[in-house]
Amino acid sequence: MKRYKNSRTDLKHAITKINCFLPRKQLQYLMRPDPHAGKDGKYKIGSVYFDNVDNKVVTEKK
Repeated sequence: MKRYKNSRTDLKHAITKINCFLPRKQLQYLMRPDPHAGKDGKYKIGSVYFDNVDNKVVTEKK
C-alpha cells in the first residue's frame, strides 16, 4: 500500500488469468483496440488503475 500527501491510497492486487477473463470479455464490447498494440493486438500491461466516476484521481494528478 502506498499513501500520498493528498490522502490518496493505492492498493495493489495481483490477479490470475482466470480472474481476468470475465472483465476482459465484458469490456471488449465497450472499448476499442489500442492502436499502439502489436500486430496480434496485444502488449504487456504492468498495472491498471481505476478511478471514481468523477475522475478524482486523474484530476488531482493534473
